[in-house]
Amino acid sequence: MQARCYEEIQSVFGDSTPRLSERHLLPYTDAFLHEVMRFWALLSLIPRECYEDCQLGNYLLPKGTQVMLSIYRCHYDPTVFPEPTQFKPEHFLTDEGQLAPHKRGFLSFGAGTRVCLGESIAKKVTFLITVMLVQAFEFVHCPEDKGVDPFSENSNLIAALPRRSKVRVLPRKA
Repeated sequence: MQARCYEEIQSVFGDSTPRLSERHLLPYTDAFLHEVMRFWALLSLIPRECYEDCQLGNYLLPKGTQVMLSIYRCHYDPTVFPEPTQFKPEHFLTDEGQLAPHKRGFLSFGAGTRVCLGESIAKKVTFLITVMLVQAFEFVHCPEDKGVDPFSENSNLIAALPRRSKVRVLPRKA
C-alpha cells in the first residue's frame, strides 16, 4: 500500500511540494487515509438525544432520551464495508479507481448538524503531511515489533488511545 501511495504521489508531484489543488489526482492515497480513519476511529461513540418520541425496533424511545451511536459498529458493518476487519483502501474507491463520494456509515468526524467543524481542515492537513512524509521517507516495520491487533485489545470506550509500535524511517533520497 505504501508503495502504491508513493508511486501515485511521484506521478503527480515528483519531488515538488504537494498542493491541495492536486488532491483529486491522488485517489488511492486519499482512500488510504479514509481507511485509516475508518479502521482506527478517534472516537468510539457519538451522543445524540431524541427530539421526539421514536420507535427503535421493539423499543419506544421517549423524547429527550440519550442515545449513543457506536462508530465501531458503523465502521465495521459488512453491508457497508465488505470484509470490514481487513484494511482495504478500496473501501473508499469507485470501480473506476476514483475516491468515492461520502460513504454511508463513515462517521470519523461525527454526523449531521453536529459534525466536527474541523473536518475539512483536518482532512486537508492530514493529507498534505502524509503526502510529504511518504514522498520523503519509507516506513519499514521492525521485525522485533509484534504489531497491533486492533481486535484483540480493548480500547477506551470514549476515545482511541495511541498504541506503541516500532517502525524504521528511511530517507528515500540521499
